[in-house]
Amino acid sequence: MAKNTPPTFNLLSIGHRGVGKTVFLAGSYAELQSGRQVESKDIWFEGANDQAQQTIEKLLGYMAQTGQYPPATMKVTDFTFSAKAQEGRKEKTLCEFRWADIPGEICRLDNPDFESMLLKSHGCCVFIDAGALVKSPEYLTQLEETVKQVEVISALAAQSGLQYIFALILTKCDLLDAGPAKLIKIEQKLRSLTNRLDAANTIYRRFYSSISIVPAGGASVVKAEGASVPVLWLVSELSKVYQTQAPKNLGSGFEQTLSNTQPEPTYTARPTGPIVSDSKSIGIVPMALAGLAAIGILGGLLFGLSKLFPSDNPVIAGGGSEIGAQYEKALQKNPKDTEALAKLVELHQEQEQYEPAIGYLEQLIALKPEDMNLYFQKAGLYAIMGRKDKEEASYDQILAKQGDNVMALTNKAILRSTQGDLDTARTLFAKAEAAVPEGELKKTIQDVAKDWLNSSAP
Repeated sequence: MAKNTPPTFNLLSIGHRGVGKTVFLAGSYAELQSGRQVESKDIWFEGANDQAQQTIEKLLGYMAQTGQYPPATMKVTDFTFSAKAQEGRKEKTLCEFRWADIPGEICRLDNPDFESMLLKSHGCCVFIDAGALVKSPEYLTQLEETVKQVEVISALAAQSGLQYIFALILTKCDLLDAGPAKLIKIEQKLRSLTNRLDAANTIYRRFYSSISIVPAGGASVVKAEGASVPVLWLVSELSKVYQTQAPKNLGSGFEQTLSNTQPEPTYTARPTGPIVSDSKSIGIVPMALAGLAAIGILGGLLFGLSKLFPSDNPVIAGGGSEIGAQYEKALQKNPKDTEALAKLVELHQEQEQYEPAIGYLEQLIALKPEDMNLYFQKAGLYAIMGRKDKEEASYDQILAKQGDNVMALTNKAILRSTQGDLDTARTLFAKAEAAVPEGELKKTIQDVAKDWLNSSAP
């Protein structure tokens, strides 16, 4: 690949009819264009041609005028987008990506059109209906076809030594009540899926998407939260893999496999966040959500877009980058600059420099000792590093301040159960249960305790 030629990636989208693939794409675009309502105003994507731009705007116009979501996709629609970053006064195209909006009924491995798109793809968005997952006992059966597709794709990529990347997107989160009970239920339901992905060394990250239509005068406004992050994360991860070579799609790897010339796989699925690592070592409540669950599903999930792209980009990288240096300089002037500390934590975390991230986080905790979210964030970083002792110590710090913190009690109980300390785990689960009133959350904690204690029993 020429040094200054932006790569082009083909993104596959899979999921059953009605899961919200088309709405997600339109919402992603709307979120970025509506004042760029995410952490960074410097990274976005836009239609690479008039047709893509017009089709997306037509979808958004339909929702604004009718106050309804568009009907399910009836045919394959191709979109090409450019992911761009602001560098000083200039715009830089980081990459282009092609998105095929696929009708749910052809998302089958035995469909020749789907097979063709699959072999041309470099990464995949997997769509799961969060509302149906929580509320419908039959939904896991419906989801089985999607799970099998992901397993097959992951196996083919692994055989070829390709780093094929998945974004798991839970749609329709705006239909769920905010709060820890729903999050725990989602995690329980997804466990069978994520266990299978982990066993296959699948590279993935999970995202929660909320796209609602809000009345505004005589029309409506599309309000999207968390929709743009999965796509930008996916293309950024692919950009990191293919910084110096032309992208290899699944088909090229498949040809190598058939010819017996494929290289031995040299990678393993690295954790990109607490919710990606082994589910039992971390706990059934994702660390990235634990401290924030009480104030809503989506708030803690939106990693800043300024840290989503490869580390050689001087605008967004951590460490000695332009932005990192700016925050370091601000911190030298004012060691109590909490914003600079928070940004340095995020930048180092995205660069997988966990020790310095924790160092800055400890400074931030010293300035904001009552912010429980920071302790949960620290627990999450230690979980990624496999430091269960330090992870548990972070929960102890929370419990020293809030002895009835349900999330800390639950996560520590799960850690204790994985260590075989079932007596302590039972005590902690009982305290968590006692800390909440009668209702759905109490029953959920009872179910979680039963599940983990039984699975950890000798």
